[in-house]
Amino acid sequence: MSTELPDDVKEKLAKLDHYEKRFADLVKSFKKLTSQKKAADAILRETTPLRSIADAEALEAHLKNLNLKNEMSVEEIKRLTNEKLEADKKLQALQRSQTDDAAQAQQSADQDREHTQQTIQELQQRVIDLTETQNTKAKLEEQLTESVAQITHLQHVLDNKTDEARTLDEQHQQRVQALKAELKSTQEQQPDLLPVYEVVSQLMTDLGLDQLVSSDATAAHPTPQNLESLTQHLKAARRRVVTLEQGKDQAHSALETVTAAHANLEVTLSDLRVKNQRLTNQLAALSQADLSPSPLAEVITQVSHELAAVSLQLRHCHDPSVSHTNLASPITATAPAVGITSDHQVCEARLASTVQELELVRAEHQQLLADSQQRTSRIASLEHETQIKDGRVATLTQQVTNQQNQVAEWEANASQLEEDLKQLRVQHSQLMSDHQACTTASETTRGTMSQLESDLQSHRDQVEAHRSTIAQLEQDLQVARSERDTAASDLTALKQKHSELESQFVQQKQALNAAREHLETSDDKVLNLTDQLSSTKRQIKQQASDLTKAQDSLMQANKRLQELEVTHEQLKTSTQQQLDEAEHTIRSLTESQRTVDDQQQELAQTKEQLANLQSDLDTSRQLFEDKSQQFDRIQSRLHEKETEYKQLVAAQEKQAADADRIQQVLRDELASHRRSARQSLEQVRQSLAAKEEELTKLRQDIQPRLDTMTQVESDRDALERQLSTLRTTIQTLEQDAVQHKLELEELRNQTAQWTATRHQHEQAMEDLTLREAHWRKVNRDLKKEVKRLQRELRSEGDASHTSTPALDNGDREHTYPLGQVMSPRSVHTHSPRPTALGSDSGVRSPRQSPIPSPAPEMGANGWSMATARSRQDSSASTAPPMSASDSTNITYLRHVMLKFLEAKDHRAQLIPVLAMLLQCTPDEVQRLRSL
Repeated sequence: MSTELPDDVKEKLAKLDHYEKRFADLVKSFKKLTSQKKAADAILRETTPLRSIADAEALEAHLKNLNLKNEMSVEEIKRLTNEKLEADKKLQALQRSQTDDAAQAQQSADQDREHTQQTIQELQQRVIDLTETQNTKAKLEEQLTESVAQITHLQHVLDNKTDEARTLDEQHQQRVQALKAELKSTQEQQPDLLPVYEVVSQLMTDLGLDQLVSSDATAAHPTPQNLESLTQHLKAARRRVVTLEQGKDQAHSALETVTAAHANLEVTLSDLRVKNQRLTNQLAALSQADLSPSPLAEVITQVSHELAAVSLQLRHCHDPSVSHTNLASPITATAPAVGITSDHQVCEARLASTVQELELVRAEHQQLLADSQQRTSRIASLEHETQIKDGRVATLTQQVTNQQNQVAEWEANASQLEEDLKQLRVQHSQLMSDHQACTTASETTRGTMSQLESDLQSHRDQVEAHRSTIAQLEQDLQVARSERDTAASDLTALKQKHSELESQFVQQKQALNAAREHLETSDDKVLNLTDQLSSTKRQIKQQASDLTKAQDSLMQANKRLQELEVTHEQLKTSTQQQLDEAEHTIRSLTESQRTVDDQQQELAQTKEQLANLQSDLDTSRQLFEDKSQQFDRIQSRLHEKETEYKQLVAAQEKQAADADRIQQVLRDELASHRRSARQSLEQVRQSLAAKEEELTKLRQDIQPRLDTMTQVESDRDALERQLSTLRTTIQTLEQDAVQHKLELEELRNQTAQWTATRHQHEQAMEDLTLREAHWRKVNRDLKKEVKRLQRELRSEGDASHTSTPALDNGDREHTYPLGQVMSPRSVHTHSPRPTALGSDSGVRSPRQSPIPSPAPEMGANGWSMATARSRQDSSASTAPPMSASDSTNITYLRHVMLKFLEAKDHRAQLIPVLAMLLQCTPDEVQRLRSL
C-alpha cells in the first residue's frame, strides 16, 4: 500500500521547512532584540530623561541637544585649555621672575652680609685700638703720677730754697741795719772821713743798703774799727752775694728742671688732650698755675735788681773818668786840711783794698750777670718754646676736636645707615611675606587648576561615556528598528503563511473528501491520509501557537521599545543635568580664571612695588657706598693722626728717658708740687672716670650692634633656609608635574591600548559573526543532507514495505512503515536513559517546542545534537504514530549504519545521528570520528 504524499502536501511541507529554517534565526533575532531593547531602555532610564526608546523623535531631539551641548562643551574646553596654557605660561614667567628676584635678593643679602662682616671687623679693630689706647692711657697715667710726684718733690725743694732765701734776706737786712748803724756812729766820731763815708754810702746806695742812713750821716767820723767792721761787712756782703749767686744758680737749675718737667707734663697733657678736652684745659690751668711767679722768682728778681744796682755802681767806679786815683785824690787832698794821720793812710789802704775787692766782686758780678742774662734768655727761649708747644697742643686739640666731630658725624651716618638697614629689613620681610603670599596664591591657583583639570577630565570622560552610550544606543536603536522591521516583515510573512495554510487547509479538506472517497477503497491509504491530516492539523495548530507567541513577542518587543524610549528620556534628563553641571563647572572655571587674573594683577602690582623697593635699595646702597668712602677717608685721617700720635709718644718716650736721667735729681725737689698735683690728679681721675663711662657706653652700644649683626645673620640664614625650602618646593612641584605628565602619557598609552583592544574585540566580534554565518550555512547544508538521507531512507522503506505485503499478524505487530522506523519517538520512548527534551508524548518538533527553546549543545564537528534531533523529528513528523509497545528501531539503526559504512563521504554528517541513536559517550564519538 503506497504512502506517498500528494504533491500539494509535499509542496506545503517544503514551504514549511523553508519557513522553519528562518524561524530559528527569527527567534534568535527576537531574543537579541528583546535583550538589546531592555538594555537600551535601562540605559535610557538611567542616563536620560527618556523612558523608552520607542519615542524616536524625543530621542533624536535629545541626541541633537546632547550633540549641541557636547560641541559647546568642546569649544568651552578648548577655550579653557587655551586659557590654562596662557595661565601656565604666565605662571612659568612668574616663577622665573620670582626665581630671578630670589637670586637678586640672595646676591644683595650676600653683599649685605659681606659688608656687615667688614663692618664687624672694623669695629673689632676699633675695639682693639681702643684697648691699646686704654693701655697707653694707663701707662701715661702712671707716667703722669710719677711726673706729679717729681713736680711735688721739686715744689717742696723750691719751698725749702725760698725759705732759705728769705732767711738769708732777713740776715742780710739785719746785717745792713747793723752796718748802717755802725757807719753812722763812725761818721759821728770821725767827721774827717766824710768823703770815704760818702763813697761807702754811694756804694751802699748802689747796693740798696742806704735805706736806713739818716740825713746827719755826714756828721759822723769813721774810726779804724768802724772801717774794719765795714770791711768785714763788705766781705760778708760779698759772701752773701756769692751765696745768692749760688742760690740763684740752684734756682735756675731748679727752674730748668721744673721747665723740663713742665715740658714733659705738657707733652703728656697734649696726649691726654686728644682723649679729653676738659683734661687738657685743667692741665693747661695747672701749667699756668705752675708758670705763675713764686716767692723764689720774686727773690731771684730782687737779687737780680740788687746785682743790677751793684753792677751799675761798679760801672761808675770802673769808669775811666772816675778812676781809683781820682777816688783817692780827694782823700789825699783833704788830708792836710783835716790832718789825716797814718791811721788815715791805713784806712785809705784798707779802702783801696776794699775797692779792689769790690772790683773783683764787680767782675764776678758781671760774670754772674752775664750768666744770669744767658739763663734769662734761655728761660725766655724755653718760655717761647713752651708757647709754641702750647700752640701746637691747641692745634692738635683743634684737630682732635675736628676728628671727634667727624667721628660723631660718622656715628650719626652709621645710625642713619642702621635705620636704613632696618627699613630695608622691614621691606625685605614685607617682600618675603608678599613672595610667600604669591607662592601660596600660585599654589592655590595650581591646586584649583589641577582640580578644574581633573573635573574637566572627569566631565570629558562622562561626555565620552555618554557619547559612547548614545552611539551604542543609536546602534541598538537602529538594530532594534531593523529587527522590528524584520519582525514586522516576518509577522506579515507568517500572516501570509497562515492565510496560505488556511487555503491549504481548505484544499486539504477537499483532498480529505476526495481521500474519504478513496478511503472506501483502501483502508491503509485512509489510515495514512488520516495520519497525514492529523499531523497537518498539529502543524497548523503549532503554527497558530507560534504565530500567537510571535505576536506576544512582538508586543513584548514593543513594550521593551517603549521602555527603551523611557530610558532614553531618562538618559536625556541625566545628560541635561550633567550638561548643567558642566555649565556650572564652566562658570566656576570662568570665576577661577577671573580670580587668577585678579591675582595676576596683584602680582603685577607687587612686581612694581618690588621694582620701587629695588630702586630704593639701590639708592640706599649708593648712599652706603658714599658713607663707606667717607668713612675710609676718616679712617685714613685717623691712621695719620695715629701716626702723629705714635711720633708724639716716641718723643714723649725720649723725653721720659731724659726725665729718667734727671729723675734722681728731681725726686727730692718735686715734693712741693704734690698738693697741687693731687688736686689735678683728682680732676684727672674724674675725667678718666667720665671717659671710662663713655667707653662703657660705647661698649654697651657696640654690644647691641653686634647682637643686631648676629640677628641680621640669623635672619639671613632663615631667609636662605626659606629660599632653599621654596626651591625644594618648586623642584617637588616640577617633579610632580613631570610625574603627572608621565602619568598622563601612560594614561594616553593605556587609552590607545584600550582602543586597540576594543578594535581587536570588534574585529573578533566580526570574525565571530562571520563564523556564525559560516556555521549557519554549514547547518543548512547538513539539514539538506539529512533530509536527503531521510528521503532516501524513506524511499528504501517504501520499497521494503511494498516488497513484504504478506506478513502474519505476529510480524505486523513488530513491523512498521518507514515513517515509523525513522521517527525518533520510538527511540526516546524505549530509550533506557531519559533525555532533557523527552515528555509523555515523546520528542516534540522544533515547531512544537516552547519559546524560548534552550540553547543547543554543540557537537564535536561544530553543529548541535539538538539540531540533529530537530532535523530527525522534522523528518519524522509526517510518519504515523506508533504504539507504546514498539521495540527498538533496529531497522532505522540498521539503515543508518549501512549508510555509514557504505557512504564514507557522509560519515561526518551521520556520526551525530549514530551518537544519538546509540547514546555514545564523547570517547566513543571520537572513536567513530577516527574511523
